[in-house]
Amino acid sequence: MTIQHYLMLSTAHLTQHTACGFARFPVIGQVDSGLFVRVPTPGEIGDQVPSDLQTILERARALGASLLHFDCDAEEIEGLPTYEWR
Repeated sequence: MTIQHYLMLSTAHLTQHTACGFARFPVIGQVDSGLFVRVPTPGEIGDQVPSDLQTILERARALGASLLHFDCDAEEIEGLPTYEWR
């Protein structure tokens, strides 16, 4: 049996540019208020990962999370930058 851990965090931790460009990242699924993204191993998706997402991926790996759940209603995580969307 495999149990995966996910990190739920606010979409405010992403820039609007990164959030709109998720087609090239390992998105697993979308929900009304956000999306699920698989946490790839370092180097798996190339070196063109935006810095905001790279910071989140590093934090997720350090916590042992294999999935990210970005949600507009989720809490912001202390220590991660946040960004204003227009």
